Amino acid sequence: MPDNALLLDIVQSLPPMSSPPPQPQVQVHTGRATRSLGSVLLEGHLVPQNRLEVAQNIQRMLRGVDMNYQLGEILLMFKLLTPDQLLAASLVSYGLITTAQISALGRIRQELHAIGLEYDLENLLILFRILTSEQLREVRSNWA
Repeated sequence: MPDNALLLDIVQSLPPMSSPPPQPQVQVHTGRATRSLGSVLLEGHLVPQNRLEVAQNIQRMLRGVDMNYQLGEILLMFKLLTPDQLLAASLVSYGLITTAQISALGRIRQELHAIGLEYDLENLLILFRILTSEQLREVRSNWA
């Protein structure tokens, strides 16, 4: 059981939640995530089970005080994932891309890096016309 004082310190150090004005949501993908983000993160060995549980516990505590952070936001906030890792896991969880495609893009990214070119996952997805920038924006909007 985590130390409540430590968790309270963590919660109090979080930035305040902003209240964005309500906007109509444009759904690019169909329905909800086909797999939970947590299961994708574990299967992809992106986050160890114990760290995922800590992030989920923090999420539950925050919800208890009406601070509705998404799991992805918490993982980024505590630097448990890079933005590219979270994007990859989110895309897989929504069924917009496969793990094989993510692996292939990772290899391409390494090859490009070897010749001095830097591309993040989002730009590679757009460059190879796998997803549109609108689809990527929609997935990212679900992080917040």
